[in-house]
Parts: sequence; C-alpha cells; structure tokens
Amino acid sequence: MAPRPGGETDKFGNRYEGAWTVRHALYVLLGSGTSLCVEPGGPLGEGVEFVYRHDHGTEVHQVKRQNRNANSWNVASLRDKGVWESLRSHVEAGRAFHFVSVLPARALDELADRARRSDDLAAFQSEWLTDELRGPFDALASADIYGSAATAWLMLRGLRVEWHDERDLVHTNAVLAERVLAGAPGRLSALALGQLLFDNLGSTLDAAALTARLAPYGLRGVVRADVAAVSDAVSTVTCRWAGSIERTLLRPTIPREEAASLVAEVGDGTRRLILLTGTAGGGKSAVLHQAFTALDEAATPVLAFRLDRLEPFGSTRELGQRVGLPMSPVGALGSVADGRPCILVVDQLDAVSMASGRIPDTFDAVADLVDEAAAHPGMRVILACRAFDAEADARIRRLTAPDRCARVEVGPLSDAQVDAAVTSIGLDASRLAQPQRALLRSPLHLVLLAQVADKEEALCFHTTRQLFDAFWDTKQVECARRQPPVRFHDAVSAVVAAMSARQRLSVPYSLLDTDDLAPSRKVLESEHVCLRDGRQLAFFHESFFDYAFARDWLRRDESLVAFLTGGEQELFRRGQLRQVLDHLRDLDPERFIEEIEALLTSSDIRYHLKDLTLAVLRGLDAPTAVEWGAIARVLDMRPPFRDRLFDLVGLPAWFRRADDEGVVENWLGSADTREQDRAVRLLVAVADALPDRVACLLEPHTADSRYSAWLAQIVPHARLADSRQLFDLLLDGVRAGLLSGVEHALWDPAGDLAADEPIWVVELLGALLAERPDALRLDDRGSVAVLLIRDHAALRMVTAAAVGAPEEFCVRLLPVLLAVMSLTAYSARPERPVHDRHFWHRYPDDEPSDLGDALLQGAAGALRNTAGRDASRTRQLVEHLASEPYEAAQWLLYQALAAAGPALAPWSAEILLQGGHRLLSGYSENVVWGAREVLRAVGGVLPDDTLGQLEESLLHLRLPPDSELSPWHEFTLLTALPEVRLSERATRRLGELRRLHGDRQAPDQPEGGTGGWVGPPIPLESAQHMTDDQWLRAMRKHSRDRTDWATNIGGARELSHVLRSMTVADPGRFARLALRIDAGTHPAYGASLLLGLGEAEPYDDPETVFAAVRHFADRGRPAQDRWLGHALRKYLDHVPLDLVEALLSRALDSGEPRDASDPSGRHTSGAGGSDVTRDLLTAGINTVRGSAAESLGDLLVHAADGSRAALVVPHLGRLAADPSLDVRACVAHVLHAAIGHDRPAVADAFVVLVQAPDELLASPYVSRLAVALMHGDPAAAGPLTKRMLHSPVTPVRQIGGQIAALAAMEWEMPDLLAKVLAGNDTAQRQGAADVCARRLLNTGDAALAHHALVLFFHDSEEDVREAAAAVADALRGRRLGPYRRTLTALIDSRAFEPALSQLLITLEHAPDRVDELVLTCVRRFVTVFGAASADLARSAAADARHIGRLLVRAYVQATSPARRSEILDLLDRLLLLGSYGVAEAINDSDRS
Repeated sequence: MAPRPGGETDKFGNRYEGAWTVRHALYVLLGSGTSLCVEPGGPLGEGVEFVYRHDHGTEVHQVKRQNRNANSWNVASLRDKGVWESLRSHVEAGRAFHFVSVLPARALDELADRARRSDDLAAFQSEWLTDELRGPFDALASADIYGSAATAWLMLRGLRVEWHDERDLVHTNAVLAERVLAGAPGRLSALALGQLLFDNLGSTLDAAALTARLAPYGLRGVVRADVAAVSDAVSTVTCRWAGSIERTLLRPTIPREEAASLVAEVGDGTRRLILLTGTAGGGKSAVLHQAFTALDEAATPVLAFRLDRLEPFGSTRELGQRVGLPMSPVGALGSVADGRPCILVVDQLDAVSMASGRIPDTFDAVADLVDEAAAHPGMRVILACRAFDAEADARIRRLTAPDRCARVEVGPLSDAQVDAAVTSIGLDASRLAQPQRALLRSPLHLVLLAQVADKEEALCFHTTRQLFDAFWDTKQVECARRQPPVRFHDAVSAVVAAMSARQRLSVPYSLLDTDDLAPSRKVLESEHVCLRDGRQLAFFHESFFDYAFARDWLRRDESLVAFLTGGEQELFRRGQLRQVLDHLRDLDPERFIEEIEALLTSSDIRYHLKDLTLAVLRGLDAPTAVEWGAIARVLDMRPPFRDRLFDLVGLPAWFRRADDEGVVENWLGSADTREQDRAVRLLVAVADALPDRVACLLEPHTADSRYSAWLAQIVPHARLADSRQLFDLLLDGVRAGLLSGVEHALWDPAGDLAADEPIWVVELLGALLAERPDALRLDDRGSVAVLLIRDHAALRMVTAAAVGAPEEFCVRLLPVLLAVMSLTAYSARPERPVHDRHFWHRYPDDEPSDLGDALLQGAAGALRNTAGRDASRTRQLVEHLASEPYEAAQWLLYQALAAAGPALAPWSAEILLQGGHRLLSGYSENVVWGAREVLRAVGGVLPDDTLGQLEESLLHLRLPPDSELSPWHEFTLLTALPEVRLSERATRRLGELRRLHGDRQAPDQPEGGTGGWVGPPIPLESAQHMTDDQWLRAMRKHSRDRTDWATNIGGARELSHVLRSMTVADPGRFARLALRIDAGTHPAYGASLLLGLGEAEPYDDPETVFAAVRHFADRGRPAQDRWLGHALRKYLDHVPLDLVEALLSRALDSGEPRDASDPSGRHTSGAGGSDVTRDLLTAGINTVRGSAAESLGDLLVHAADGSRAALVVPHLGRLAADPSLDVRACVAHVLHAAIGHDRPAVADAFVVLVQAPDELLASPYVSRLAVALMHGDPAAAGPLTKRMLHSPVTPVRQIGGQIAALAAMEWEMPDLLAKVLAGNDTAQRQGAADVCARRLLNTGDAALAHHALVLFFHDSEEDVREAAAAVADALRGRRLGPYRRTLTALIDSRAFEPALSQLLITLEHAPDRVDELVLTCVRRFVTVFGAASADLARSAAADARHIGRLLVRAYVQATSPARRSEILDLLDRLLLLGSYGVAEAINDSDRS
C-alpha cells in the first residue's frame, strides 16, 4: 500500500508517535479498548494521530515528541503548533483530546485536571485556580486563542495531557505484546504490530480485525499451550527460589508475626507494592518463605526470585531470561494468573542498590517491573531489601514511597523466640548468658548453632566467629565421613579464591568441575555449605565468605600488604581484611602485630584500609604491651593519620595500656609542649571514663604555667561525681582564680554533678562566689559581673543544687546574697526597705534570667524546703535576715515564714507589726504579696489580740513613704486574713473594697512578666453565662476606652475581644444580637463581632450573617466598615448584590484612609533606591477602602455569574485611580480577579493604576497582575518591564529582572534579559537569576536559561549567586542528565558554597546516574572546605555526611577500574581529613 501524501512515512518513521499508537493497538488486543483507527479521514482525523474507542467513549490523540530545545510545553508553544485549534474541534464534538509528548506540560495538565474537578467556571476560578496557574489560564482565555474564560474552561475539561519516557514506552509495549502475541520476542512483535497499523491507515481495527491480519507479519495470538509452558517456567523459578531458602532455614521454623503481616498486606491492603526490610542476617528470607508457604497453601499464584546472583540485565525481558522465563516476570505471572490475585516476589533488592549493590545499573529494569505490574489489577509486588539500602538509595526510596508502598520491617527475635528456638534444637536455653542471647537474636546465628547443637560444647560460644568455627568443624567432620572422602578444604578454597578474584559473592556453577572437585561440590550442597541458584554457586550466607577467606588466608605464606597491593584495594577487601585480623589476633598474636604495623606504615596501602585497621584496634578491649609498642612505633613515624592514632589512644582501654607503659605521665611532664598537648588531649578523651586517674596524673602539675588551661580543657568532659579527687582539684583551681574568664567550662559538668552530689555543687558555688579573688567584682554599671552570667546550664545547675541540698545552699549562699545586696544597694529611702540592683525586680514563677536570679530563686526554694521540714532550724538560718535593711532579704525571710506557717506564727506577726515598711515585700505586680503570703500562712492560728492588731494595722492602709491611702494593697492584705475571724468593722471594709474592685473575692495571683497585658472588665468565664440583654447592658456600661493600671483591667476594647471569641463559638446567636446594637455603642463591639463572624465556621443560615453585616454597614462607622468584607469571607459564593454594592461604595468613597495624599510617593519610604519599601499591601488592608477592595476581589473570584462583575467593572478606572498607594496595592487584586470578566477594561485600569510612584510596582498584587496581563499579551511586557528595570526602587528593579527572565524563557522575548545580563544592576540580576533557577525545568528556551545561569553563578554579588544557586533545589527528584552542563558550571563557580547543601540532596535523590557530577562536586568540596569538613561547628561537616553517601553510591555505580580508583582516592582523602560521616557511609555499605 503506497503511503498517503502528507507524511505517512514520516509518521511511522517517528519512533515515539508510532510506539504510542502501538500501545493503544495492544490495549485493543488486551480487551481494554474496542477499536483503533490510525489517521482517519475527514474532520475526525484533523490534527490527531489516531482515534481510540473504548466502552466509556472516544479519544483522539495528538503526539508531539518534543518542542525544539525547550524543556516543556506552554500555552504559546502549543498555539504555534495549532494544538488549541485542533482541541476545540474535537472537544466540541464530544471527544476526549489527549496531547502526548516526551516533554512535560505540567501547568496545562494541572489546569485540565482542576477544570474537570470543578463544578462550573465560577468554582474553578474561585476554588481551583491558583496564582501560579492563573497566567496560563488567562493566556488561553485571551482573544488570540479562545476569547473567553468560559470557553477556555470548557476546552480544558476535554484535555488530557500526558508525557512518557520514550524508552519506557517502547519497553512496556514489548511486555504487553508478549501477553497477547506469539511468534517473536515482545519488542519485535510490537514493531511488527506497528507495521500492521501502518499498512492499514484509515481503517477501523477491532481485536478480531487485528488478529486476522497478524499472520503476514509472522505473528499469532497467544493460545493455551503457550500459557502452559509459561506456567511450568514460573513454577520452576519459584521452586528454585524456595529451595535456596529452605536449605538455610532453622528447623523447626520460628513463627514470625512479620510473615502474617505480609500475607495480610498482600491480601487485604490497599497498596499494590509492599517492601520487606531488615538487617543482613535478620531473617528476611525466612519471613518471605513463611509468607510464600501460606500463599501457596491458599493456591495463590506466586512468582519469586532473587536478584543477588544474577548477571546484569537491561530490561524486564532480559531479567526474565536471567531467572529462566521466556518473557518479563510480570508478563509470565500475569499469564499464569489470568486475572486472579497473584504475588510477585523480588528478593534481595539491595543487589541493585546504588549504596552497596553489585548491579546498580539494573535498577531501572526492576522499577519497570513494578510499573508493569500496575497493568494487572490483581497483582501485588513484594520487594525484600536490606534496611540500609532501602534508606540509602534515593531511587529505592522513591520507588517505595509511602503513598504507593506498604512496609513490613523484620525486627530482631525476642528473648522468648530465642529461648524457644534454642529449646527446639535440643539445648538448654537457661544456660544462655545475655551476650549469647543477644547474638542469637539474629536468625543466621541460630542456624549456625543448630548445625552444632549435638556437640557438648555447643553453648560455649561468645562471638560470631566462634559460631562459624563450630559450624566449620562440624561440616568438615561430616564431609570427611562421606565415601569417597570429600575434599572440603580444596573445594571451599577454590570457591573463596574465585569470589575474591572476581569480587563477587557467587561463582559459576562449573567452577568446581575441574580438578575432580565436582563430587565435593555435591556434598557441600547437601550439607548446606553451598547453594546452587541456576548457573551460580554461592555460600549459604554472604558473611561466610569473609570467614572462609580468613581461614584460607591463614594457611598462605603471604602478607596482607602483598595481598592487598596485588589489586586496586577496593571496598570489597574491607570485609576480608576485618575477618583476617580478627582471626590473627586470636590465633597468631605475633603475626597480628606484624601485619597491623605493616598495614599502617606501608605507603602502598590505601587509607580506607588503614582506617579499617584502626577500627579493628579500636575494638580491642584489652590491648597488650606488644600491641602498644606497635602503635608507639607508628606514632614515632608521624604518619599523616597521626590524629586518628591519638583518637585511638584516647579510648579507655588503650589509655590504660599507654598509662601502664608510663607514656602519659612522661608526655605530661615533658619540656616539649607538643608532648604535653598530646597528654592533655588524652586526658580530655578519658576524663569521663577515668576521672580518678586523670586527677592523679594532673595533681603533680598544679604549679605548671599551663595548668589552668589544661584544667579548663579537661573539666567540661569529666564526670565529676565519680571522682572527689578531680573535683577537689577543680575547687582549688576556682579558689585560686585559675578559671576566671572561662567559667563556662564549669557549667555542664557541674550541672550533671548536681544530680548526684548537690552538696559538691554548693561547695563549688561558694568557691566561685565567695572564696576566689575578686569574686564579687562590680562592672562599670555597678552590678556584680559574675551574677550577670546567662548560660542556661549555669542556671540549671544552681536550681538543681538548691533542690538537692537546700540547707547547705542556705548556709553557704545566703551570706553571698547579702553581700551582693550590700554592694549594689540603692540609696536608702525613709521608712522603706532598701532595694539593690540585682534582686528587687521580681516576678513569681519566672524562669531565672541570669545567675543572680537563679541564686535568689534557689535560696527562696531552699528556705521553703527547709522550713517545711524543720522550722526551728529555719529560724536559725534566717533570723539575721530580720535585721537586714534590704527588701530582697525581707522577701527571702517571708518565703521562709510563709512556708513554716503556724510553727513560726508569733514571730511572723511580731515582724509584720513593726511598721508599714514590713508590708513592702512582694513582686513588681503587687509589692505587698510577700506579706500577704505570710498572713495567709499564720492568720488562722494567731491569738485574737494579735490578729486584731494586724487587722487594725491594715484597715485604711497608708504605705510609706507617702502615707497615701492604698485601697488595692489594703484589699490584697485584708483578704489574706481568715474572714470568719474579722471584726464587724473589718468585714464592712472588706465589702467596700470588693465592690470597689469589681466584686472580686480576692486579688489574682501575681503572674510572671506579662508585658503589661490588660484584661477585660468581664472575664470570659463570666461572659459565657451572660444573656443577650446582659451583653447589651455591659456594652452600655463599658462604653469607654479606659485602663485601671492598679488592677490591669480595661474597658470597651478589652471587653470587645471577649465578644469576638464568643462570636466565633456561636456566630448565629451573635449575628442576631448585632441587630440590637444601636448607633451609640462603642464601635469596637461591632468591629469585634464582624471579626468573629469572619473567623467562625460557616453558619447554616448565611442570611443571618448578611443581616448583621447590613446592620453595621448602615452605621457608616470606619472602625466597623474596615471589617465588613472580613465577616463575609466564609460565604463568598452566596453574598447578595446589595452587600457587594456596600463594599464597592466603601472602596470608592470612604474617607479612610484620611491621609491619602496624591500618589506622589511623599509618604512612601523606599524612594531613591532604597533596598526596603514600606509594605503597601498590609497598610492598605488595614484601611477601609483597601480592605473593601480586597474583599471585592475575593467576591469577583467567586462570582457565580456576571452580576457582580457588572457592578464592579464600570468602576475599575476609579478604583485604580485611588489617591492612596496603600489602597492601590489592594485594588490590584480586584483588577486581577476581573481579568476573566473584561480583560480590556482591566488593561485600561492597569494603565491608570501604575501611574504612581514605582514603589507600587513592588507590591505583590500589582506584580502578579502585571504578569497575568503580559501572559495574554506578551508584547505589552516591554514598556512596563523597562520602567521596572530603570526604577530607583530596588525591589521594583528586582521584579523587573524576574519579568525580563520570564519574557525570555516563556514568551520568546530575549532582548530584556540580554540587557539585564549586560548591565551592572544587582537587583535586576537577582530577580532574573531567581526566575532562571526556578524555571529551568519548564523553560521554553533551555539554552538561554543555561547561558544566563552560568553568568549568574559567577556574579560578583552574593545575593545574585544565591538566587542562581536555587537551581540545585529546583531540580530535586528530576533526571539530572539533561542539566549536567548547568550543574557542572554551578559546581565550578562561586555559587557552589550557597548551593552545596541543596545540591547534595538533589544529587542523592537523582533517579539517573550522576557519578560524574558527584565526583566533580566532591573534588570541589575538598578544595573549598578541606579540614572544615571534620569540624562539627561548621556546616561543612553536615554536608560531608551527604558527600560520603554520594561517593559510596558513585563507587557502586562505577564500571571502570579507573573510575573506581578515582573515587577511592577521594574517599581516602576525606577519611584522612576526618570528614564527618564518611567513615559511617563506608561502614554501612560493608558486608555485615
């Protein structure tokens, strides 16, 4: 058939369009669709590739592979391709229009989805159309596309936007083809089907027609025999997987709850993907097998296989072939299940992990497998993975994100499970020590134990290696009994050697076919030492390889240095080296020393292996003198890793050994300060674990000139409670003034000490505040300097000491407090206690703000504590305070008297009756509260005559020095006495005082510093019981703004706040009450009621709320007019037109703001190039006209029809001409909302709006409006953008830069951005850099964006570089390959530092290979930060953790030895620097 004119050859010669067409032909064959017609004739085929019909309707598909060099599609680019015109013709005919491409069109996809979910245009615009999406929507509604918002909305409802990766598309076609077509592999079948479609252009093809046409292309439909063959293959693969696990299972099986959870999840869970995680050797395979057994018993089809022993594969079909299937595993299982529920199990997913996997490049095929399973509604996928890899590999994290994947975590076995398992294999679980039980929580270790359970010494193990030893010995003996005898050592050695050489944990099954080892292989399999998996042979567990290698290596005559330098010294060698060293130390200690020293001193050994050697040494719990000698010799050579060696010697076990050898003492007494520094470094390291020994070593050197510095270094790290000797050295140092100026070194260790030895802390405080030279030195303001310390640890320490040792605290520190009062006293005033600079200003229950506060509060608490236990002792402690003139001393005295209560009542009364000055003790909020507390404590037990004297002294109280009546303080004190014992006269007076103070029964407890909060005249608790009539009377009574500062009680405004909160709780009631509020009522009540209506949940009868708003609108009071729109904000869809008119009237004619000058800018800051402009929008919202304008904008957004717009649009010009810039900032919201109703009118009004000072252009509503108008008419962008770019106002120029970049990348107008790039204005460049960075993903001109960003990366201004650096965050989660040049330029630029943290996260989450970018980034990191990456006080240390993970990931991905060597070089450098987290990243990737 000859191709039709117009591009049939081009059409099917285009791989992407053809693949998408084939996909839908396959859907027809699978039964999802009913027919397909490629390039139909007539109107049906206009602008589309094919028509696809299914039971629910008709779809037309237009496919555009790409958009020149753009990264995405937008409204303009689709207009240029004629897509919008084609869309209209099909949607109006009732067909769903699908636009498909490789490139995304995210904004259009979001718009279309939101349009379909909205009920009508009004709902779409008010509820679904975000600011970000409004620009593209306005462009669709513009005259040159659809001409109205209504048409644009209807077209969007018929649009579906899809973007698919071309590789995934072709791949999935192959998988689907295998399900329905036979005669060729899936890929070829799909291509042949494409040719069939090409040969039948214009024909409508259903499943029967397609099937009838297959034969000429070498294809046929799948038949029953094909399915049977696949079923047999599935069964074989799954049985092989189950067998590989069964041979390593503990018998009898330990029932695992995780298995039941897994079965429940696949049966009843809502997610189709389940991730099973756990540690290596933690029992994941056993859990999987238990779940498989349950599913198999339920006749559920299961396909299970493991990835760790497979050769690399590039597709799901190739994966299927690797495990023994003729097609993709999903296709095979789907064929067997035939629509039934089925389970696909992918075991050992960590094999494809970037963090530690052997075949990380095959991850995409596994991800494809998961995606394929989505085509089978009944198929569930279980992935089993090591927990570390599940977290460390961003691709696995993304694949198993919580929104699509359920998780089951395999935890360690419980003690009960361990005991049951040990008992079941015939051993006495009661004989297990706790360390043994901890080892046996790993199922692997239980399996090892089970193999030797019949041996007498089975429970004599203490380490994992001993379990392996027993296992080895048992298997060796059993193999020796075989006839003919098995060559156990030879066979295992051959496997170990091959694995070591290949650096893989499996070998070809045929490896042992030579040298007559095949019979031995069979026995090793039967004894479960080795396992066969297809064509591969492996040990029963990967950890056995390192153990077996170590045993084999010990038989060699070869040094570790020679072995390691024989290859590249890759990370694979670490597990082997660790096991060899572990064996050597137990079995050949002398050789252990030789090998250790050789490893650490050889220049040919990579540092990551030296670091592992040091880790082995760190794990020794009792180093020998010989081992110390080796370390000492290495230290003497001053290697580059000398600091790491000192860290080693700083461990308690190694310190003891070095100390036993006299090393530390010699260094500390050396004349060489470098050796002294080494010794002090070690003392710091062990001060927590060995404080007594540290003290012994320090004590002979107290006269050394550097001793004070040593002490300051050591003390913060010491556990002082464990060493009185070290604490005494500290006390002596404090008394001698050795720690003056570095007191901060005391606080943390002393704070910890307070919990165990509070008396010691009191001693320390005494030394610090009384015994050292110049302890109470005054600063230049006359305050005691040490008491101004604000360190939280110091304050916490004082508090803990006072609680823990109250009596000792008082004895030692009350004299200190009195000395402070004396030193800092203000001038005495007649008849008043003397105040001091530190203690007179108090609030109850306040957190102490400095050391002085903490001491005073601590003393008060200690006195109360002591008084509650021993009143007589308390009197001895405080008796001298009664004779002190200081107010703070009197307050402390009263704290003790109040706590002692009746026990010291006579003395308390005697003191209080000494005169008015004795009443003046309390808090800033109530100066007599201290006296009140004493009266309350003693009033009930005093004799009548004494009580009468006190009563008489309080009535009509006059306090010194003015002797004026003080009814509030009289009320405070009189209510402290027992009311039943008051005289008639005092009772009458108390009644008068209560009426005077608002019917209070007693004064409120003083509060901490409240910042002067003024309460309402009627508390909320009382107001909640008020009727409507009572509310109206209260409003009339409290009709003025007033404040009683003695009681902190306010007036109308404070009561209105109560009204507001009650309106929120009951909007209906108070909306009705509003109608009874007359014009004479204080306006605050109406304003608060309107605020409450706006904050309340929507009321069922909105008309009730509308009536209240009308009522206040009729009053015309500005204080209430400002909140009219606020009250309506929960009812925007239903607001009647008369209220819209009311708001419009206020937006146009309100006299508020009164100071609305002409918009000359005289009242607006920021002119003349200021970097900061006044917040016009916030100021405008807080005016009547501005708030009304904003509410009008909200109402237009929610307009159900055009009636509101008909009211407002004619006045847009007047609104835009408002004389206040503040109001204009709000009017921009009205204009923006009106675009969909009358765009030309808005454009005209915008011209008026911006005839104002440039400050207005920086307001958010205005800039948003400008961009929205430009979206519809890009040509209009030029003049305004030029004005912005040349504005004297800095934020305006920044927005101008943003619009210039937007115009270049979205509207194909590069000239403005070119001028920004060529200029020298920082604000312009910062704005442009921000847009280029954030929109690189979606730009219409990727080359231009790259060029601009590179310039911004190297900009001379930090703000510009930081804005451009945001590209690192913008690319998060995306494939980074297309942006490699841009990111490389970022790394090599001055923007690298601000970008680093986000860049590392983006690299870590990249779904594609980024090893080259990682290496570039790490090299730059080492150059820029170096040693700072080891300093936890620097941000570079946190970044180093990511660097370590990324490097390990890059290492796993690397395919060439040269690349791996380069990565190892970087890892070595980072480890040598001590970069934080790098060693952890490497260790986590090691074999467990």
